[in-house]
Amino acid sequence: MITINYCHEGNPYSDFEAEALTKLWFKNKQDCVYNVSTENIISYVRRMVAEGEIEDTDVQLQFNGQNLEMNEYAVIKDWKKGFCDYSEENAARTLKAQLKKRKEKNMPMYQVVKREDGYSTIIHETFDKTEAEKIHKEWWSENALAVAFSVDGLNCTIETKRETY
Repeated sequence: MITINYCHEGNPYSDFEAEALTKLWFKNKQDCVYNVSTENIISYVRRMVAEGEIEDTDVQLQFNGQNLEMNEYAVIKDWKKGFCDYSEENAARTLKAQLKKRKEKNMPMYQVVKREDGYSTIIHETFDKTEAEKIHKEWWSENALAVAFSVDGLNCTIETKRETY
């Protein structure tokens, strides 16, 4: 079994090498412990489990040496504070700061982020589901692919394929 320990003393792996390296570890099928300090390795392992490329029993995830329980769907049962949450917390803080600046400058409370894959992400500050559904229907009803809410419930994200705004 391969054990991957997410810890401060672990090795950092760049996004450019993480996927290939993770696949190599599981291809060799040697019992080994890898200490990592970047969340990308954990993300790739979870995706590999979810996609059926490896079994949840092929890997033991750890946080600072303590075992974490992961099921066949790559769901971690007891997600610990500090375990692979840097990117999510950083993105949330960045979004809140952007929205605060927009509000202070009386600018529209939405932001359109165009992506290379042809999709766009529209982020709109909202305080309830009814308002988010109204935004969805009025602006992007025919082109919206998904509507999601942030953890704190203050933002609505709409994924769209629309090219003009």
